[in-house]
Amino acid sequence: KRLKCIFKLKTEGLNIKAEICYNKEKIGNILDSIIKDIEIKPENAAVRIVNGKTEVTPHRNGLLADRELTLYKIYSSLESGNLDDVVISMESTRPDITTEMVKDIAFKLGEYQTVFNPENESRSHNIKTACMKINGKLILPDQVFSMDEMLGERTEKNGYRTAKVIVGSELVDGLGGGICQVTSTLYNAVLLSGLEIVERRNHSIPLSYIEMGRDATISYGYIDFKFKNNSAYAVYIEAEASGGRVHTAIWGKRPEVLRTVKIRTKIIETIQPEGVETKEDDTLSPGDSVVVREAVPGYIVEVYRDIYDVHGNLAKTEKISVDTYQPQKKVIRVAP
Repeated sequence: KRLKCIFKLKTEGLNIKAEICYNKEKIGNILDSIIKDIEIKPENAAVRIVNGKTEVTPHRNGLLADRELTLYKIYSSLESGNLDDVVISMESTRPDITTEMVKDIAFKLGEYQTVFNPENESRSHNIKTACMKINGKLILPDQVFSMDEMLGERTEKNGYRTAKVIVGSELVDGLGGGICQVTSTLYNAVLLSGLEIVERRNHSIPLSYIEMGRDATISYGYIDFKFKNNSAYAVYIEAEASGGRVHTAIWGKRPEVLRTVKIRTKIIETIQPEGVETKEDDTLSPGDSVVVREAVPGYIVEVYRDIYDVHGNLAKTEKISVDTYQPQKKVIRVAP
């Protein structure tokens, strides 16, 4: 029987079905290493404002591999016994921000500035740091900008120094003192640009650098200033601090119909402080007293945004907010 089988093999041959085996993990790893070398990542268009002029860096499309489709082609080729080369499937990909989206950012929609004391080095440093963190930020249509998120946690590691901050109605030392001035300045530029305010809170007391009703405070993880780009085009934040001035501007596409935006405030109530706060001071002689702070009234302020057409006619009025500033008692130090 064995001889018969050998004779048959010599004269007729024998078909043996071979099973093709392959390691999917190794194939995937090899493909990934190839993809890493040939893929081109898409690059967003970039825009910056230099001396009042817009500079746009065009976007670059990417070339990305379709990994799953390529693996399918490899497996199909192996299973069919076709060992020809397999072409990696590639796809052209556009970046999130294209040149078309930013090429028209050349018009100043609104701007505002406030003054600060450059001799206060720590506070000035924080103001400049905050400006650097938001300068050049691009906000796409329907995107919400968060000041708190952009500035990050107020720590030395993030570039902040200790300066005076408002806690309640008192000035105390705290990291990041001064960033609320940048926030307030940006808030006004946003208001004048006609964009939508999503979240904003005033300080508890009036400030020296800005009119009541036009300030905006933030506190990390607790109080934020947010606005939404409710226009159809991308907008760009310009922010800088130099020479004792904080300047912010919102840039975008020139509107088809020009308009003028003005912010109007109105004190609707004055709140008189009640009583006197006394603090014992054992450095004083019996009967002596020192005035730490005179009484300061509080206020309730309404804020409006008036929009005028190209002919100077009032076209629309928006009530922006009703802000309350707390009264401050007179504070004196007295001998025990």
